[in-house]
Amino acid sequence: MRAFLLQHVESLAMMAAAVVGGFVFMRFPNAKGWFFRKPYIAVGIILAAAAAMYLSESSTAYSWKRLATSNGKASAEFPADPVTETATEVSEGISVKRTTLRCSVPHKDISLHLSWSDIPPEGSTLTAAQRLEGMKASLEEQGFVISSCLAEDRGAIRYYRIVGDKDGGNLRFRTRIAFTSKAIYRTVAASSSGFHDDPAIAHFIDSFSVE
Repeated sequence: MRAFLLQHVESLAMMAAAVVGGFVFMRFPNAKGWFFRKPYIAVGIILAAAAAMYLSESSTAYSWKRLATSNGKASAEFPADPVTETATEVSEGISVKRTTLRCSVPHKDISLHLSWSDIPPEGSTLTAAQRLEGMKASLEEQGFVISSCLAEDRGAIRYYRIVGDKDGGNLRFRTRIAFTSKAIYRTVAASSSGFHDDPAIAHFIDSFSVE
C-alpha cells in the first residue's frame, strides 16, 4: 500500500480534488462561478486528467542511457541522469576510495548505483572468493539476510550476483559484481517493498558490463 501511494501520489491527489469539488457543489448548490455552473464537466475533466496521469505513472517508458566509469572499464544503463558521489571506506586499517553513479527511478522507491574502487596494494593478494565472502559478511553485519549468491562467466570476466533482504523483506538489495586485477566494479539496486520485481531493476543489473 505504501509503495502504491508513493508511486501514484500526484494522480491520487487529483482524484481527491475531484471528490472535494463534488462535495463542495452539493454543499453549496447556489454558489456562483464556472465550476459551480457546470460541476459535472469540471469534475469529469479533473478525473480524466487524474486517470491519464495514473496510466502514465504505471507504464513509464524510460529513456535508458549507457554510462561508464571514469576509466571506461565498466558501464550500465540508467533510466535517469545519475549524480556522482565519492566516499572513502576503511576496512581493517585499509582506506579505499569508492566512486558511485547513483540515480532514483522516477515515481518508484528504487535506487540504482554503479560504483568502482581500485584495489589497494594491501589487498592485491586476496582471491575473488575471499573478496566475495567479505562483501557478504558486510551485508550481514548491516542486517541483510542473503538469499542467493551466484557466479556467472561472461567471456574472460566472472560476475557474481547477490540478493539480500532486510526488515522482513521491506528492503531488498541486489548487486552484480566483477573483480579485475586492479579494481572492483559493481551495480546495486535497492528497493522497498512493492518494487522488488520492477522490470527496471533487472534491466539495470543485466546491462552491467566490464571490459
